[in-house]
Amino acid sequence: MPSLRLAVCLLVASALALADAACKDRAPDPAPPAAATKQPDNPLDQADVIFEGTVKSLEMAETEMKGSRRIIHGPPGLILVGPDPLWVLVVSVERVRKGVAAEWSGEKAFAIHSPARDLGLDRDKAPGARLEFYLFEPLEERTGPPRFSMLQAFPPSAAGAAE
Repeated sequence: MPSLRLAVCLLVASALALADAACKDRAPDPAPPAAATKQPDNPLDQADVIFEGTVKSLEMAETEMKGSRRIIHGPPGLILVGPDPLWVLVVSVERVRKGVAAEWSGEKAFAIHSPARDLGLDRDKAPGARLEFYLFEPLEERTGPPRFSMLQAFPPSAAGAAE
């Protein structure tokens, strides 16, 4: 039996050596096309709407519960952002970089979660701040105001430097 075990071991070793030699002789797999692996230069460019504007006001939202839904009261045309909006942000839109300018010009009101998370500012520093705003992923609602999944804002020079 020991000779049979030795023969099996030698056979397996030979097969492994042949497989290793075959792999060394084979050409490496071609690299994937550059377009398939290229990441966006700036993730902010993936926003659905990009505009510059000045914060006119920032106030805690007035809310009420109707059944299991929280209703947010604000100016006409209030745009909901994210799953838990608690503040009403009013912005004077000055320049639209991405999106339909006619839809985004003038004053726009957004229901946001918090100035710290969405604007990167304390609530006292937000009014008067000139920022570049990025709205991501419009959500389809059957009824009610328009809604986006996320809003991010940065000083225009900081956003431009990231590009």
